[in-house]
Amino acid sequence: MNQPLAGASSRHATHLELPFDFHRMPGDPRKFETYVFSLPALSAEDRASRLTATFAALLARYSGQPALALRASRSNGVPGQRRSELLLLDVGQATTARELVDLASAAIAASVKIPEQNLAEVAFDDAGGRAAIAWLDASFDPPAPKLDGLDDADLTLALGHNGRAAFVFDASLFKPSSVERFAGHLTTLLAELDSNLDQPTPSLPLFSAAEAAWLDSVCDGGPRTLPESSLVHERIARHAATRPDAIALRFRDQTLSYAELDQRANQFAELLIERGIGKNDRVVVCVEPSFEIAVALLGILKAGAIYVPLDPTYPRARKRLILADVAPKLVVTQSRLRSGGDLDGFSTLSLADLPTHECAPAANPAREIAPNQPAYVYYTSGTTGAPKGVLGTHANLRHY
Repeated sequence: MNQPLAGASSRHATHLELPFDFHRMPGDPRKFETYVFSLPALSAEDRASRLTATFAALLARYSGQPALALRASRSNGVPGQRRSELLLLDVGQATTARELVDLASAAIAASVKIPEQNLAEVAFDDAGGRAAIAWLDASFDPPAPKLDGLDDADLTLALGHNGRAAFVFDASLFKPSSVERFAGHLTTLLAELDSNLDQPTPSLPLFSAAEAAWLDSVCDGGPRTLPESSLVHERIARHAATRPDAIALRFRDQTLSYAELDQRANQFAELLIERGIGKNDRVVVCVEPSFEIAVALLGILKAGAIYVPLDPTYPRARKRLILADVAPKLVVTQSRLRSGGDLDGFSTLSLADLPTHECAPAANPAREIAPNQPAYVYYTSGTTGAPKGVLGTHANLRHY
């Protein structure tokens, strides 16, 4: 584009992080399902802007990322083809709902170049392809909206005739119950925004009256006090001793009992100690989804070290930035990930080197762990700049 997009921000918009129920598995087939629902009636001429502003606000709330990188696209008259442009919509720039709607309106006008009243089919999705909003000339009856060129998004809000809408979602990432909750949050947010455009943007509610009442009921007991000895790895060890055969983890068609989990975590902790890992040493875990993530986490806690998760699907630059910042003493990974070069320069331990229960002792390591001792570091999304590490203690973790 030859000119700055309206509504754009100088703030860097990062890859959108949605609240997935399941981890994205490399090579897994995508499975799309549809949830159809009704939106509140909107009579204003800027209906498109209000809906776009509401969906952007919802994505910002879910992801914690106010600066959204969006791809605006519309049909170019050829079935199955769309023309796309990139824009930034920064929810954080808007202090009121009215300002947010104005930002959305400016972004639509800058990217689509047609009046809102003539908007027949427009779609927005983040640059990573995670979420989309599509305006369709359809009634959603039967509820199967056709999204040519947009069926690769993880979550698409499709808007049709007569206030009908649908979420088309990847069921390998989201539970249907979660998407139903998303729809409820969207309708609540839209109704509140539409009823009073002068409301401060951060105060726009997501929860229905029923959800708010439930939250009040579960949070009404005041702060919970746990015994000093109830650190997470200690509680799991006690559970393993009293109910060894109870299922602790399920992954696809596999299960792991509490006894097996605790045993393998003890073995891993001993392996770390043999490698010179001690109190407050940072250990990065960069592996694809498996039981080993939980085994590594517990083993690191038992060894007195600090657990640092690193998603192997992150872009190379983000992984290298986090690794340089955290300066780990060890990186636990997999051979196929280690060969990519992202972990060059760091001491690594392959999951293939982890002991099995037949060949290593399984006693709890003799390490004293204090509640205020650091337990983990996680990194922010980096919406306002570089990702920042947030340190949590064992006491923080037991209240999680």
